[in-house]
Amino acid sequence: MSIFHDAKKADTNGACFAILDAFPLSRGHTLVCPYREIKTTDELTDVELVDLWSLVERAKIRLRSTSQDIIGFRIMINEGAPAHVDHLHVHVIPWYEGMKP
Repeated sequence: MSIFHDAKKADTNGACFAILDAFPLSRGHTLVCPYREIKTTDELTDVELVDLWSLVERAKIRLRSTSQDIIGFRIMINEGAPAHVDHLHVHVIPWYEGMKP
């Protein structure tokens, strides 16, 4: 079972869930994952793809509503071996003034 499944959910929909990152790069750093433990985006069903990006957008809206200091977002997809976790996930990282790229 994926390490993400036991984390407290920040948001959820039919096929995916969002959690706060355990090691955030910035305040509000969120991970969006499909419930199904898959490794790559090409394994996503059409429904999972829509639900995944829907939660990414909802995370951005939620974060913007909690902080006027956000100047943008870094969105990163981690899949396969470089992810260090065998569960596809998308990082939604709020970017604040003064952060270095």
